[in-house]
Amino acid sequence: MERGLSTAREWWLLVGAPPEAESQIEGYDPKAHLQVAERFASEQEALRTRRKPQGGHRGELGARIAKAEAILENEEAFNDALTRAQLDWRAIYALGRAGMSKLVEAIPTLHAAAELRRLRHATSQKAWEASDLADIAALSGAIVYCDIVVTERQWAARLKQAKLDTANDTVVLADLTDLPQRLL
Repeated sequence: MERGLSTAREWWLLVGAPPEAESQIEGYDPKAHLQVAERFASEQEALRTRRKPQGGHRGELGARIAKAEAILENEEAFNDALTRAQLDWRAIYALGRAGMSKLVEAIPTLHAAAELRRLRHATSQKAWEASDLADIAALSGAIVYCDIVVTERQWAARLKQAKLDTANDTVVLADLTDLPQRLL
């Protein structure tokens, strides 16, 4: 019985409650997950607005900020790794600016996400959108693990600008009609 309940609970967590059960769950909002992406977009837009006067949204300063954010936003994973290695954060701080940059660059998906966010801040006047969170999450893995990535023109341009395509030996396409010839 317990195992069956656990399986059902896991299913609900992964795909959501069945429609007939939604009304029975107090406060249930099937679109609550969208709030995370909307908050992300709002926070990114606020960051760009604050950084822009000092030039922190682009250039070398923007790159350093993006890499620092990548470390801080993955604090829990770094804590776990440091604990397993019997180290603490002083080991990371001791790397200095250049060493911490190399650390982020040595973790391909982390580096890709940092670069995509950095370039989104620097190369677009368009406000951040909730869909940008999913795009960055998907593309940072795809550019590292896939042979071919087909995406929107803006993201294809950023992947290429960051040289993530060549670094990961991945073909990046912005037009789905170009895919068949790449598969031959």
